[in-house]
Amino acid sequence: MRNCVVFLLCLVTVKTKVYACDDEELSRHLYNATLQENCYQNATSCQSTCTSGHVLENGSQTTSHVCNGTSWIPNTVTCLPARTPVMTTNFTIVYVTEDQPAGNCFYSFNVRMWESISSFRNAIRSTCRELETGSISIENLELSPLAFQVNVVFHVKFSGEGTETSRDICMDMIEIISNGNQNYLKPFSVISCGASHSAVKKKQTTRSAAFEYNCTEMLGSQPLASSGGVRCVHCFPGNYLNSTRCKPCLQGTYQAVPGQLTCDVCPTGKHVTEDRTKCLDSVCVSTFLSQKTQNIDLTCTSENQMCMSTCLGGYIQDDGGLSTVYNCSGEGWFPPLKSCIKYEYSTYNVDLEAVYTTNDAVAATCLSQFQAFTSGHRDYFQTNISTSCSELHDGNVTIENITIGSIAFQIKMTFHLKFYGSWPTKIMDVCMDIIKITFQSRTTYLHPYTVLQCTDGRTNVTKVSAQRSGDVLNCPDGRLIINSTEASYCIPCSAGAFQNDLICLPCPNGTYQPIIGQTFCQNCSDWTKVNEDRTECRLEEITTLGNISYTGSSPPTEVTLLPNVTEQSTELTTTEQTITTDLAETKETTQNVLTSILTILSTSASLTTTVVTIETTETSTEKSTSSSPTTTALRTTKGYTIPCGLDQLSSAIPNSKYTCAAHNQTCTVECSSGYVTSEGEASVEYRCEGDVWTPNRKLCLEYDIPFTTSALYTTYSTVDQVALSCLQDFREITERNKDLFQKTITDYCGDLGINAGGLKIENITSISLSFQITNTILITFYEESVDVREVCLDYITLIFLNVPSLLMPYSRLNCTSGLSDVTKVSASHGSPSYSCNNRTYLVNRTSQVYCVPCAPGMYMISSKCVPCPEGHYQPLPGQLTCEPCTENRTVVESGTNCTGYTIPCGLDQLSSAIPNSKYTCAAHNQTCTVECSSGYVTSEGEASVEYRCEGDVWTPNRKLCLVPCVPGMYMVSSQCVPCPEGHYQPLSGQLTCEPCTENRTVVGSGTNCTEIVDEENDFNLRKSQVGPTGLTETEIIVIAAVSVCVVFFLVVIATVYYCKKSKAKRRTSHADVPGDAKSGDGVSVKSDEYLRGSHEGLIPGKSGSTNDPKWTYRDEKIIEKSTFASANEAKALDVLNTIIDINIDNEECITAQPPVCENVREGKWRPLHVRHKNESNVAVVINKAKETEPDKAPCRTLSDYDNFQIYVPEPEPSDPD
Repeated sequence: MRNCVVFLLCLVTVKTKVYACDDEELSRHLYNATLQENCYQNATSCQSTCTSGHVLENGSQTTSHVCNGTSWIPNTVTCLPARTPVMTTNFTIVYVTEDQPAGNCFYSFNVRMWESISSFRNAIRSTCRELETGSISIENLELSPLAFQVNVVFHVKFSGEGTETSRDICMDMIEIISNGNQNYLKPFSVISCGASHSAVKKKQTTRSAAFEYNCTEMLGSQPLASSGGVRCVHCFPGNYLNSTRCKPCLQGTYQAVPGQLTCDVCPTGKHVTEDRTKCLDSVCVSTFLSQKTQNIDLTCTSENQMCMSTCLGGYIQDDGGLSTVYNCSGEGWFPPLKSCIKYEYSTYNVDLEAVYTTNDAVAATCLSQFQAFTSGHRDYFQTNISTSCSELHDGNVTIENITIGSIAFQIKMTFHLKFYGSWPTKIMDVCMDIIKITFQSRTTYLHPYTVLQCTDGRTNVTKVSAQRSGDVLNCPDGRLIINSTEASYCIPCSAGAFQNDLICLPCPNGTYQPIIGQTFCQNCSDWTKVNEDRTECRLEEITTLGNISYTGSSPPTEVTLLPNVTEQSTELTTTEQTITTDLAETKETTQNVLTSILTILSTSASLTTTVVTIETTETSTEKSTSSSPTTTALRTTKGYTIPCGLDQLSSAIPNSKYTCAAHNQTCTVECSSGYVTSEGEASVEYRCEGDVWTPNRKLCLEYDIPFTTSALYTTYSTVDQVALSCLQDFREITERNKDLFQKTITDYCGDLGINAGGLKIENITSISLSFQITNTILITFYEESVDVREVCLDYITLIFLNVPSLLMPYSRLNCTSGLSDVTKVSASHGSPSYSCNNRTYLVNRTSQVYCVPCAPGMYMISSKCVPCPEGHYQPLPGQLTCEPCTENRTVVESGTNCTGYTIPCGLDQLSSAIPNSKYTCAAHNQTCTVECSSGYVTSEGEASVEYRCEGDVWTPNRKLCLVPCVPGMYMVSSQCVPCPEGHYQPLSGQLTCEPCTENRTVVGSGTNCTEIVDEENDFNLRKSQVGPTGLTETEIIVIAAVSVCVVFFLVVIATVYYCKKSKAKRRTSHADVPGDAKSGDGVSVKSDEYLRGSHEGLIPGKSGSTNDPKWTYRDEKIIEKSTFASANEAKALDVLNTIIDINIDNEECITAQPPVCENVREGKWRPLHVRHKNESNVAVVINKAKETEPDKAPCRTLSDYDNFQIYVPEPEPSDPD
C-alpha cells in the first residue's frame, strides 16, 4: 500500500513538472514589462503588466500568458514608452456691440483682443490650476463680424504632461464660467467704433467637443488610444511611420527597431518573418518545393513560411479534403505531405414509399391490375421524378426497381431510386423533399391510376402520402466512401492495401498488392521478399552469371483471397405499414424545402440570367418609386397653395418658429430656447399628406431642469490599523463635518454657477474593507444644467488627490486597537438619478433630460399625463386637474377649450315642426326627447320619442303628436279610420283592429264582438256579453264572491289559531312561577306589596296612592285563567279588554303611549290606557320589570306581558256613618 502511494505521488510530481512552464524564462523575454503576483514557479497561467508610462502595441498594458505544457503563449512581450500628445481644441465667444454695427468696431475690437491674449491665457490657467492639464497656451484668435456681434474663436493648445480627462474638464469649466460671468474673458465694456463708441456684452460661449492630437514632438510615434486616454507611442518593430500613422512594413521588407520612418528590404534567398521584424534564410520553403509529387500542386509564401498542397482535378485527399496548409517548424514541415488519389463519385440508393388508397374495395383484390398498370407506366414515373430535380443538378436519377404491397384498403408502392454523378448531399435531400411535396400537391404526379378493376368490382384510387426511406451509399469494390461538404466520393485503397468491409487495411506480412482499389493481396514466393510499402516482391539477392544480370522478381502467382475477405449479400426487407400525413409537419417541411431551393437557385449557374433579370426589375422599380417625389415637385410650381395651411403650424404652435422646403410640403418646427415637445423633441418635421400635417401637432412646452441625485465615492486608507476598528470614530468625524463637506463642494463648483442653495448633501454612509474606508456622499443638485452638475462632480474627483484639504477632516483616528493615520486613496462618482416636481414628468431624449409639463387638454395623475375626462377641459399646461365644461357648452380643440355649441340639426326642427309637444335636450343638444301633450301620441302610439343629431339631421324621422283614435277605429298614416268589416277594437289609441271570430258578430260600431243568438237553444238566449277573457260577466262576479269568502274564512281560522297558541304560551309561563318565590328584599313575588313597590312607576296614579293602608287584595290570578274572587270580575274583564289588544305578536312591545319603541309594527299594539285603582278599583301590575330611560315611555315585550296580573281589591267596609 505504501509503495502505491509513493508511486502516485511520484507520478503527480512528474506530471506537474511536465505540464508547468518556467516563470523565469518568461521574465527574460519581457521588455519594459513585469510579471504580476499570480505568476510563480510551475504556474499554468499568469499576467504581465507594462511598466509605468509604457503600453503594448494595441494600447493596453496587461498581457495574459497561458502555459501549453512546455512554453508560454505568448512568450515575448514588448512595451514602448507612451507620452501625452499635444492636444488642440477651441471655444467660441460671441460678443455683442449694442450701439454700433460690429463692422464699425471691428478694427478696435481686433486690436484690443490681441493685446489681451496674455490675460486670456492667465485667466484660463487660473481656472484650471487644480487640474493636471500640463501647459496651456492660446495659439490663435479668429475674429469675424456679423451684424451687431463679433465671433471670436480661441484656439487652445495643451502640451506637456497631463491627462486627457483633466483637459476635457478644463474646457467644460471655461465654457460654464464664461457663460455665467460677463467679465470673464472680456477685457473691455466699451469699444471704439470710429467716431463713436459702443457698449459690449457677451452673448454666448460654446466649446468644441473634439480634440486634435499631435505627436510631432515625439519622432516616429503616432496617437494611440489606451486605457488612460490617447497617448503618443513609437511605431512598433515591423512597422514604420507613414505621415501621422504607423503602417506594417510592405511585403518583402522588415523593421527590427521601433519608431522608424522606413522599412528595410529582405535580400533575395531569404524570407521575412511573419511579424516582419526579421529577415531569415528560407530553408523550409526550398525543401518543401523540392519534393516530387504527383497530382499535387505546391505553392509557398516565403514571407510567412507557409505552403499549400492542392489536389488536381479529379483527385482528392484520403480525408476528403482538396488542399492542406503546412507550416515550417524549424526542422521540417508539419503535417507531413498528403497524397492525392483519383476518386469516383458514389451512388445513392434511396427508397420512396408512395401510399395509395382503394376507396371501394380491399386493396388485395385490386393488386394484380395495379401492378400491370404500374409496369405500363414506368416511363411516366421516370419522367415525373427526373423532371422534379432537373433544375437542381445535372446528375441522373433513375428508377432501379418498383415493389408493390398491400394492406387493408391501401397499396404501398416503393420506388428504388439511384442517384448518379456528383450529387451534393444537400441538393439530393432537397430533390427528395420536392418529390414528396409534389406528390402531395399535384393530383396527377406519380398517379396514373383513376379507376381499377378489382375482383369485387371497380374502385377509385387516391393518393395518401409519400415517405423517404432506405438511404444507402454505394461504391465499387475496393473503394472507400469519403464524405465531404460537397459530395460523397469513392476512393480506392492505395497500393499495398486492400479493402476489408468499410476500411482499407495494409497487406498482411508476406503479401503485397501493386494495384490500387483491390479487395485482396497476393502472396510472395518463398524465395522473394515483400518491400517496405508492400507493393511488390523482390529477390532476396542478385546473382550474376557472366555478363548477364538478373534482378529477381517472382513470376505472378495465383490470387489468393484472405480468409476474412468474403462477399456477403444483405437482403433488405421492408415492413409494410400504414402511412399517415401530418399537415403541420408537411407545412414546415414545405417551408424548409422552399428555403433550400432558393439557396440552391441563387448559386446555380444555369439560373444566373434569371436572377439578374429579377434584380434588374427590382432595381428599376426602386428607381421608379424614388422618382415619384420629383414628379410631385414638378407639379408644385411657383404659386402653388399648400393644402395643409401654414397657419396650422405658426399660430397653432406657440413658442416656436418654422422653416419649410419643397414648396412648403415639408416644414420643420423648432421650439424656442427652454421649450421642447411632450416627447422631449427640440424640433419636429411635419409633412403635408393630403390636406393634413403629419404627425399630429405637437406643442412646445416650457421645461424644467430635473433634480439629480448622484453618489460621490471617496476612499481613505487607515495606514496603521484595520479599517473596521476605526470605523466608529471615522463616522463621528464625518457626521460633524457634513456641512463642511457641502460648503467645500459648493465653493469649488462656485465658478461653475453652483451656489449654496444649488446642492444638498442628503446622506453620508461609511463602510470599511480591509485597511480602507469608503464614504458614499449622496448629493442632490437643484440648480444649473445637468451637464454643469456632471462637470462639478468630475472636477471634485479629479482634484481630490491633488488638494490635500479637500474632503479631508481626518488626521488621526482613534481605533479600538490604537491610533491610525489616514490618507486619501481615490475618488469617483456614479451616474445621476433624475426626479421632477409633481407638475412635470421626466423625459430622457438623446442624452438630454427634461421635466416636461402635461400639455393643454391633459392633467397629471400618478406622474403620468392623461387626457381630460369627457365634459372637462384644460387650457393650461402642467395642471393637476381639469375644469368642467358647463351646460350648453362643449369641449373643443382636443380638450383645451370649452365654448358655446350650436347644434347643426337645429332645435326649430323639433319645437315648431312637432306641435302638441315639448322637448328637453342633453349632451349639448345632441340628444333631445320630445314628449307629446296629454291626450296625444305618435302614429305608432308612443307618448315620447328620443331624437339624436347625426350630422345635420335628426334621427329617427320626425313623428307628429296626434289625438289617439277612439274605440272602433285605428291609426293609418296619422289618420283614424274605422275598423274593417269583421274586425273590432274595444280600446282607444290603437294601430290595429282585432278579428271577430266565427259564430260571433261585431256590435257597438266596431267596439265589441259578441256571440250570435240562436233562438232554438234557450240556454244561449240570456248569455252575457263575452269579454276578452272568454268568461261572461256573471261568471266573473260569482268567482270573485267565492274568492272573497274563502279568504275571509282562512283569516278567521288563522286568528283563532294564533290566539290559542298565545294563551297556551302565557299559561305555560305563569305555571313556571313557584308559589314561594322571593324577591331580593325577601318579599313574596306574588304579593301585592312587591308588585306595587317594583312597578308603581308603570301605573299612573295619584301620589301616595300605593301606600294607602286601605288598599287590600284578596286573591291574584293570571290573565289567561280569567278567574276573579270578587264581584267585580265582569268589570275587571272590561278593563282588561280596554287596556290590552289580545292580538299579541312574539317579542313585540306594549307601551303606555303611542308607539315609540324599536321594532314596533303598526297595527299590532295600541297604547295602554291604565285607569287609576281608585277610579276603577282595578290595578294592573307588571311582575317582570326592565329598567327604562326616564325620558322614554315604558316598553315591554311579550315575555313581560305573560307575567301581567290583575288584582281585584277587597270591597271596602261600609262607613258606619
